[in-house]
Parts: sequence; C-alpha cells; structure tokens
Amino acid sequence: MAPCKLGSIALLVAISLTLGCSSNSTPTPTSPTTRATVGIAALSVVGERASAGGYTYRVVLHLRESAGAAATISAADLTFMNGANALMSSHHEQTIPSTGNVVPANGAADTRELVTTDTNATDPYATSVLAKVTYTGGASGEATGLARFRRLASRRRPSRTPCEASSPIRIPAGASRVRASRRATAPMPARPR
Repeated sequence: MAPCKLGSIALLVAISLTLGCSSNSTPTPTSPTTRATVGIAALSVVGERASAGGYTYRVVLHLRESAGAAATISAADLTFMNGANALMSSHHEQTIPSTGNVVPANGAADTRELVTTDTNATDPYATSVLAKVTYTGGASGEATGLARFRRLASRRRPSRTPCEASSPIRIPAGASRVRASRRATAPMPARPR
C-alpha cells in the first residue's frame, strides 16, 4: 500500500506544479506611473516706478523638473507683499510659450517676463513676491517660491550692486582707459615718470 500512497502523492505534486506554473496564474506586473515634480529654482525680480503712479514689477521664474516626467505649466500666480502685508496679486497663463508651456523631464525652463503693475499710488513698494506655479504631468501639482528684493532706488542716484560699482583708474599716457572695481585687491602698478 505504501507504493500506492507514494504514487498518489507524486501525482498530486505533479498536478499542483502544472497548475502553479500555468501562464494564467502569474500576475502581470504593473509599471509605476512617473509623476512630474516641478520646483521654483530661482526668481528674478525687478521693480520700477510706473509712469502713471504706483509700481511695475517684472518677474521671471526659473523652473526645474526633477522626477523624470515632463510637466505642463498651467498658470503662475504672483502675490506682491511689503513685509507681511499683501499689496496685490496677479494671475498669468501661457508662461512658457517657447516650449508650449512644458518643462522637460529632468530639465529646466524659464518663464517669459511676467509683468504686473500696481496702479494704486498709495501702495508702498513691494519688498517680496510669493510665486505659485500650477502644473500637470502624471498628476496635478503646485510649486511655491518666495523672493525678497531690494528697495526701489531713488531717481537721483541709481542703485548698484557692489560688483557693478566701478570708477576710472589713472592710466599712463598712450594706454587705453579701463574701468576696474573699487574693491580690487591687487595693487595698481606705479605710474611711470
């Protein structure tokens, strides 16, 4: 009777192996969906007095996608603030027309210049801007960034950053005039006599 039991067990094992290895019983692996992740890498902001009163602000957003999926930018919303007080907001669409509003996968793109004018002459000059970008790419998402910027320069003396401040240097006769930074660290050569 032992040979019969062994034969029955062997038959059951063979049937279960055959059924377990059939192509219908293996699950089909699903590929994970890659979703775009956009961040605001930097903001460039310039402010100036508007001719009719108030101020005009020009903003460029430098965007970066980091998840490996292209992202379509739907809109950019800008909120200009002075300290903690919101002065005004603006909504911009078609922000990257050169690429069809797309930030490439693992790539970067800059928006067009987003111009906003605050016509309320009683508003103070904004000192920061909060940017929010809405995008799609596998799923919808938002990216935000905050930039603080310098106060508006007076009209009499334009503001300059230290690296732009320059003054003429005395050059010996016959040599061309050169402009050098006031912060030069190397000593200037002695003037020939």
